[in-house]
Amino acid sequence: MYKVEFYRKALKEYQEIWEYIWQDNLFYANKVLKNIDDTIDTIKIFPSIWKSISKTHRLIVESEYKYKIVYRILWDIIYIVSISKYKKDWY
Repeated sequence: MYKVEFYRKALKEYQEIWEYIWQDNLFYANKVLKNIDDTIDTIKIFPSIWKSISKTHRLIVESEYKYKIVYRILWDIIYIVSISKYKKDWY
């Protein structure tokens, strides 16, 4: 299984997702992050089967809430580059 590390930008986005949703509903905020975490766990097991969006980056969309996770693989580490709503650009 691969190790996962977050780029600083992605970690900030992850925290902002929780903070934004938490203002209205703590249960829902935790549920959204759980789904994102589960999606990242899937990447750890099957990192190369998701959509390639460039020579170095791949994309997976969390299925229930439609958060897109952009990542790259380098040796045995998966770097989470960005986490955002599906319609937003990743860069």
